[in-house]
Amino acid sequence: MRKWSALPTMATMRTRPEHLTDEAIAAVVMAHWSIAANTLEYVPIGFGSHHWVLIERTGRRWFVTGDAVADSSQRLSGLTAALNTTYALRHDCGLKFVVAPQAGIDGTLLSITGRYAMAVYPYLDRLSDATADPQQIISMIIALHATTPDIGVLTPIDDLRIRDRPTLEAVLADTGIHGDGPYAAAFADLVRRYRTKICESFTWYDAMAASLGEEQQRWVITHGEPKADNTLITASPGVARLGHRPAGSSGARYLDDRIGRPLLRRHRPRGPG
Repeated sequence: MRKWSALPTMATMRTRPEHLTDEAIAAVVMAHWSIAANTLEYVPIGFGSHHWVLIERTGRRWFVTGDAVADSSQRLSGLTAALNTTYALRHDCGLKFVVAPQAGIDGTLLSITGRYAMAVYPYLDRLSDATADPQQIISMIIALHATTPDIGVLTPIDDLRIRDRPTLEAVLADTGIHGDGPYAAAFADLVRRYRTKICESFTWYDAMAASLGEEQQRWVITHGEPKADNTLITASPGVARLGHRPAGSSGARYLDDRIGRPLLRRHRPRGPG
């Protein structure tokens, strides 16, 4: 197997992960998906997970992703639910515009190696850099919403919890805990300076979340960020694709920036569908 060096860059997700070698990735992909790597290239794109392009001796290409999950069982469970939902949308609901992960030889979609959960996707060639037609995107979202009665049980309802809130509250409480990173102390000072406004925002947010009550049970499966650069127009059959992950040359990461969870969750419907 030939190894390719990553391109130099400073962005967090554009830096090859430590303690995850090409040999380890190739071994996992072979064991779990029975796909033998001829070349494996780290691809410095996207957000939230690391990416590689794997090429078999036959020339077939795959898109491999790795998510750090060792320090968060919540992150692993959310990722698992998102991938299971994506797979069901394509294979059980027949939504061919959904880019779904490849099932392993045991039927599961993830394989854990060290700190990382690995997944494999088909590599899709982009037909055009043009954006998908807005009506086409709306039609895809409507189709997603319509699957909720069939596979909604796979997809967790957004609990609206703020990720890492206890850490922020510890800083607000002025406990002296602020981590040991190079910007930790400055960040703690900034948080304490705006303590009143942040606490007021927490109070407002908690009241809003509590007011939803049983309405959450009526929320639908959706894609929370169906913007232009989260779609891929493929060469065959020449239609826009929507998925949980980037595919091929797409650099988009289908992750909710606000709370750091996979986008394929159940949310309050807005607009058509």
